[in-house]
Amino acid sequence: MTQGAQISQSATTHGDNFLRRNFPKWVFLSGDKTVRGLRVFLVLSAFLTLGAPALRAQNPVIGNHPAVFNGEGILQKPDNRNSWSPLNLARYLIEKREALDPDWKADAKALIDFAALNFTSVRDGVPVCGEQTYDKKPWGGALSTYGAVLAMYAAAMSSVEYKALAWQALNYSLYAINDDGCPSDGAWHAGRGGWQEDAHTDRIHNFMDALSAFPEWAK
Repeated sequence: MTQGAQISQSATTHGDNFLRRNFPKWVFLSGDKTVRGLRVFLVLSAFLTLGAPALRAQNPVIGNHPAVFNGEGILQKPDNRNSWSPLNLARYLIEKREALDPDWKADAKALIDFAALNFTSVRDGVPVCGEQTYDKKPWGGALSTYGAVLAMYAAAMSSVEYKALAWQALNYSLYAINDDGCPSDGAWHAGRGGWQEDAHTDRIHNFMDALSAFPEWAK
């Protein structure tokens, strides 16, 4: 592994864990200065989503994480963005609503639509969401995140359109489970196990969020 690849892999892992732990804290610790906290949150998430190729080219350690969730190295593909950032920010806005952002409805929709525009494709007649600009295969984590956030938004807005899209995405994701119950990390190929978050951890909490939005789906 080259030094650049090692830097890329290390920064991606540690950066992702750090941001997941601290994004909510930055907002809540702002106290009465919620707008300030939200601004920090939005700016950092926008940096994650949209990227800053020039800055990353100058400092690969600081700039590695923003454009990649896992997989493609930023040093090789500096414009590689991910669907995780906009979708999970949308999820957070839907959860907190006016307490966090008075324009949460429009902002959440803009983030969801951004993900749909940049990371979705059609497989077997179903709109599915991929993980990265250069990897639009419907991995279990990315696809279930897309379906869950769409379901949450649909429930909040009483949207038939987004509910249907959520149902299709989550239903497609279920085809990544073998007949004996062993999960695969992606529904487009046969397999057993694979990436942990795609086969197990991401999908579980995403389906729980979707079922909380539409309990009738559990029947």
